[in-house]
Amino acid sequence: MSDMEIGGYFGFEEYRGELYHNKALKFNSARNCLRFLLRKRNIKRIFIPYYLCGVIKEVCLEEGCEIFFYHINQEFLIEEDFQNEFDITQDYLYVVNYCGFLENSYVSSLKQKYKNIILDNVQNYFGQPINGIDTLYSCRKFVGVADGGFLYSNLENDCTFETDVSFEAMKYLLGRYEYDAQSFYEDFQNHEDTFTDRTIKLMSRLTENILKSLDYQYIIEQRNKNFLYLHEHLKHQNLVKVNENVKGPFSYPFFIEDGEAIRKKLIERKIFVPQYWKEVKETVGASKVEKNLVEQILWLPCDHRYTLDNIKYMLEILEQQIRREEYNNAR
Repeated sequence: MSDMEIGGYFGFEEYRGELYHNKALKFNSARNCLRFLLRKRNIKRIFIPYYLCGVIKEVCLEEGCEIFFYHINQEFLIEEDFQNEFDITQDYLYVVNYCGFLENSYVSSLKQKYKNIILDNVQNYFGQPINGIDTLYSCRKFVGVADGGFLYSNLENDCTFETDVSFEAMKYLLGRYEYDAQSFYEDFQNHEDTFTDRTIKLMSRLTENILKSLDYQYIIEQRNKNFLYLHEHLKHQNLVKVNENVKGPFSYPFFIEDGEAIRKKLIERKIFVPQYWKEVKETVGASKVEKNLVEQILWLPCDHRYTLDNIKYMLEILEQQIRREEYNNAR
């Protein structure tokens, strides 16, 4: 207690709310949740989808895992049966819950079939874990924090990890709050690059504190409203089968021909629609379906930052661009 500071200037406020995932293990990133699992379970062989962020492959290789790839279809479901190649005594199946669209019954059926499952809920922050399945989440994909990941597992964190610190990483978040996204995009990219070399640490006090300040009920409800509004207007054109019951959705995946050209036009209008996992297009063995998912899906923002008026504005611009592409193609 002799080093305790009393008085002086104020620091960041201490919030008294609860974490949404208050029963999970807390680490400094989702990828380090995976790294923790690989080490603690001594996983040496893992099956992962082609359609996935290259970071997962990198983490597995760094941890000495042999990787086997599998295909998914346009509905984000596993396309093939590799049960004969899968050793349930040691192998693990990495299942990605794209957009939170996978039903619990489907994931449970995979558990019955393959036994050892890791569920990637990075795009399904508000989905609850399934009993007996290791499940990981990313914080910064859903709310304004610089890092953080949650892991549900029957494993105990009996390792002595340092607690991470996040204050130096907050510049791009604070900058965008008071200015605009483009002015701090380079800072954001530089921050994202730091995750490559991050060792496993516990979630920072700052990140955990911010997560305790959020109105999760509002966040879920607003995301639901925005998502369903987009779906109502786009479902007849969408080539992806959408699960309307997803809770607090990540974004709205709009799969349309000419999606790549339309994305560029939207970005020109300051509607920032990301293209995920571009490295899949260069991955040997990836199918045409998986490459098309990379190129043509428009991941439309529908999160809680936006009102329905914002969504209507984005939809109006999107529909203009669709009509223009249709006109150009018809010429």
